[in-house]
Amino acid sequence: EREQRKFAIRTVLSTQYLRDYPESVLKSANTLWLLRYKPEDIPVLRDNFNVPEFMLKRFLKMPEGPAPDGSGVPVLGVFRVKSGTLARILKFTVGPLELWALNSSPKDSALRKTLTNKLGSVRARKILAENFPRGSATSLIEHRAGQHNSDNVIEELASELIRKQGYNL
Repeated sequence: EREQRKFAIRTVLSTQYLRDYPESVLKSANTLWLLRYKPEDIPVLRDNFNVPEFMLKRFLKMPEGPAPDGSGVPVLGVFRVKSGTLARILKFTVGPLELWALNSSPKDSALRKTLTNKLGSVRARKILAENFPRGSATSLIEHRAGQHNSDNVIEELASELIRKQGYNL
């Protein structure tokens, strides 16, 4: 670490589980970004990072993944600073273009693929982001599927989105 700082180099390690790292690595870590952890990780976070137990338990009770309102994903940030440790529950937010690029739900992926095949990926994501800024059209697709007898709801929605663009393509 001391030599790395001379050359403006930082080591970044990533894993799904805190227990993947030996205690010596965890003790030398300055920053943790946690999307989730297991209840058995609480002693490590409490004892090695001085994160208050009430905060650790509260974070575990929060729903996993993106918030339904599109406001982001809860993250526990733990930062070692000169005066001690700072721990905060934060929201990691991404914009509509990135939400559409990362969305892997079957119905949304099918709609994105249909538009991508017709318009290219950049234009397709832009249209989806403008029309569905929360990163998903699944509820509309399911609603239309329940109201129409068509098996082609996704194709119809893609065509509608293209027509809506008019000369802006």
